[in-house]
Order: sequence, then C-alpha cells, then structure tokens
Amino acid sequence: MLTEEIKQKLLNGAYGVTKNGTKVKYIGKLMGNTKYPLVFATYNKNGDYENTICYTKNFTYCLDSEFVHDIVGLWQDKPEPFNLERALTGQGIQYKEGDTDYPSHIVGKSYITDEYYLEISEGECVSITLNDLQKNYVMWKEPEKSQAQYKELPKPITEFGDLEKAWFVGSMPSCLFPAYYSSKNFNDLDVKLRLQNKQLFATEQHAQLWCDALSGKLKVAIVD
Repeated sequence: MLTEEIKQKLLNGAYGVTKNGTKVKYIGKLMGNTKYPLVFATYNKNGDYENTICYTKNFTYCLDSEFVHDIVGLWQDKPEPFNLERALTGQGIQYKEGDTDYPSHIVGKSYITDEYYLEISEGECVSITLNDLQKNYVMWKEPEKSQAQYKELPKPITEFGDLEKAWFVGSMPSCLFPAYYSSKNFNDLDVKLRLQNKQLFATEQHAQLWCDALSGKLKVAIVD
C-alpha cells in the first residue's frame, strides 16, 4: 500500500511505477462522480508516451482486486556511477542510499593521505577515501520539480455522435502531435478500442492540450 507521502509526490508530478514495472506519471483528475478519477500517462522503456490509464483514488487499476497496472511506488532511475574526473571539475555527487535535495562537492585532496575533502553542506566538510567515494556515491541528479502551470483539459469523448473527425494523441520518438480518424473509420476495431479506452477527443485543440499535458508541459485538471 502506498504511503500518503508517496501519494502526494505522485500527485505533485513524480514518476511512479506499476506492479509490472511500467513508468507512469499523473496528468490530471477527472471531475464529477467517477470511481476512476486519477489519470496517468504510461511510458515505454525508451521513455516515450505510450497510453493513458484511469485509476481509483487509491492508485489501483481495479476497485476490489489487485492488478499488474496498480501503482506500487515511485519510479527510480538507475543512478549514474561515481566519476572522479567529473566530480573534480565541480559536478555534484550524492550518497547512493540517501534522499537529499542538495548535492555534495569535492573541494580538495589531502597531500598526505589518499583522501578527498567532501563538502556535504555549506561550510561543512568531511574527509573520505577514493574507495568510499566509488563504493557509496553516485553522480548528482536534480530532483524532479512539480510544474507550476495549470490548464483545464477536456474529457475524452464517449461516443462519436455527429462528429466528422475523432482526434487522438499521435506519437513519434521525439514528439506528440494531434492526429485524427475520419468518420468513415469509426467502425474500425482499433478506433472503437480507442473510444473505449478514452483516447479520442472532439477537436484538434482538445488533442493538442492532451499532447502538452502528456509531454509534461502542463499540470492539469480534466473538466467537461
């Protein structure tokens, strides 16, 4: 079960991970009376957007049973190994097992012993051997920051009605873009599946807003 702290981090924009190892990110909340209000984007192994999934308030895929799509924690990128040459140029490092918002820096080397001086906070230094640095430290990575910009998003359509086009989020390795199906394709199986999975939109503008949200440019609330 997720802690309240982890839930809040997810809602603030931190990446999560599902039971089957999929990377996910919160993009908005469906307004109104729904059992699955939390909308997450899923990403493939290359980090490209793949799909959207609606979750319960408890971040589960189903209300009364466990499923492989359940969110079970925060996503952890593989840390970059300690690199002495880069650390000596002033790049930050961090304790491998720690959770900190600030990097440590190598500020000098002992002329007598095989030790380096590591500034762990402003004005506070410790001495540490190269072996300890290589064993216990990794290169610093800037923590993810929640985005400040908010934008309301339209809900996906639930029926075609009299639409001549149904828009969706198209994807390429480097970008997301609005694409559409014309009405002559509405009976195709893949189009019906997109409708069922809440992946179709009424206008190009609606699809573009979702492209922006899924690519991380917006933090959103989804409304009618």
